[in-house]
Amino acid sequence: MCVGQILPRPADVGRCAIQQGLQPEPGTYVLWLRLDKATRLAVGGLGVVALQPGHYAYVGSAFGPGGVRARLGRHFRCEKKARWHIDYLRSLCRVEAAWVCYRRRCEHQWADLLSGWTGARVPVAHFGSSDCRCPAHLVVFAKPPSIRAFIDRDGYRGAHSIVAEIIV
Repeated sequence: MCVGQILPRPADVGRCAIQQGLQPEPGTYVLWLRLDKATRLAVGGLGVVALQPGHYAYVGSAFGPGGVRARLGRHFRCEKKARWHIDYLRSLCRVEAAWVCYRRRCEHQWADLLSGWTGARVPVAHFGSSDCRCPAHLVVFAKPPSIRAFIDRDGYRGAHSIVAEIIV
């Protein structure tokens, strides 16, 4: 297992990350965001939600055109038309990191694993999971788990395949 791709904080995170080797391959990712102050936010069909400060983990997959490169490139950009639940939250948060696994579909298992973590909570029911049976694909932490702890706890449901931790 290789955990690499440690990137500096660039002025244009999306362009820098893409140029530094994100692959246009399908895969699963955890996007880590930080919200610094409590807020209320209108999130598409979910309505107005209350969010507290913390480290937010959004688990997603990218099996369409452009794969992980295109999807994370979109998430890294601040200005865009809101299409998914995460787009609304992203407008208020700073991207901290992303964990990437290529050619594996593990988003439901990872969302389940993260939501069951000690100290984790699901801040908004059905956030990011309107097309599946998961309670949510968004989890908030006061202190996020390390990638090593995540891989160790995963029990080989895909986390052992993480090939990149991008720190922005």
